[in-house]
Amino acid sequence: MNLDKLNNIKVPEELENIKNKVYMKKKKKTFRNIVIASVCVFLLGFTVPSYTKDLPVYSQIFNIFDMKNYQNFSTGINEEITKKDITITVEEGIYTGDKVALTYKIKSDKFNGEELYIDTDLNIKDMDISGAAGSSEITYINDNTYVGYIDMIFFADEKLDEKLVADFKITGITNSETDETTKANWKFSFPLEKIESKIIKNDFIVENEGFFAKIDELSIDNVGNQYKIKFWNDRGYSMMEFYGNRISILDSDNKEIKLFGVGGSSKEEFAEFYWRSESLPKGEYKFIVELNKDIQNGGMAVANAFGKMETVSEKEFKKINEEMKERLKDVSDSIIFEIPFTIE
Repeated sequence: MNLDKLNNIKVPEELENIKNKVYMKKKKKTFRNIVIASVCVFLLGFTVPSYTKDLPVYSQIFNIFDMKNYQNFSTGINEEITKKDITITVEEGIYTGDKVALTYKIKSDKFNGEELYIDTDLNIKDMDISGAAGSSEITYINDNTYVGYIDMIFFADEKLDEKLVADFKITGITNSETDETTKANWKFSFPLEKIESKIIKNDFIVENEGFFAKIDELSIDNVGNQYKIKFWNDRGYSMMEFYGNRISILDSDNKEIKLFGVGGSSKEEFAEFYWRSESLPKGEYKFIVELNKDIQNGGMAVANAFGKMETVSEKEFKKINEEMKERLKDVSDSIIFEIPFTIE
């Protein structure tokens, strides 16, 4: 993301300080949510915008974050709840591919610090969801006002409905400087309709070291493209011990097209990971993706037998890593796949 482009936006002088606060001091939280023990959900790093439609430069600045059509195709929610002198307004929502995203505004009677930690939850009503992954972000604007964003991709054994009801709630607002927390239940429920999309199936399979990859589904809509990449192997390894890492998309002139990570899930037999890009013109492309061993160096949250997340100590996690390294010693640390696809 090139924040230097902010300098090219012509805004009134009195908005300059607000612009700097919104886009130069951002706080991002990524999280994983596993709701059944047999599915392992991964997060892929990506950045999402914080913004408010109260700013005259709202639509201009939003374009910088490579989601150029987001505002044009989002649904106005404008639901407001006030509890304990804090008013939260859900501004807009969007349902694209398997992803639901929304923006919200928090207005308080007092200053709660420039950085907040928000306890949030976004789910789909009456849907059997096997897992979800996403990211959230909140930033201070001015006048005791904050704006936030939450983005979640959902994994389900069945196709998500074309129309759904999103349940969003905030149960705690914490001043990160003082650790003072305001607890309440700001709970919202609103319908969203999936943006009309074109689905392209690609049966081309790429093999490397006994591991396989394919673009299982390419979803194209007005917001951009969503790619579902499926991995599996014939060497007897559990795919829960691997994760996909994006590299890039190249067009026929080898020009690189930026990808945004969304998330993914793994089962014993296969793994599926999702990425997004801007809309692409007709042509021939190559999706270049890397498969890595899921070996880390820090603490980790894992699902127990009941699907509840539990923290594993660093000592335990080192042991898990060593055992995994031994099991996977005959597998390369990085397996690269180049998957061709066509947009017609």
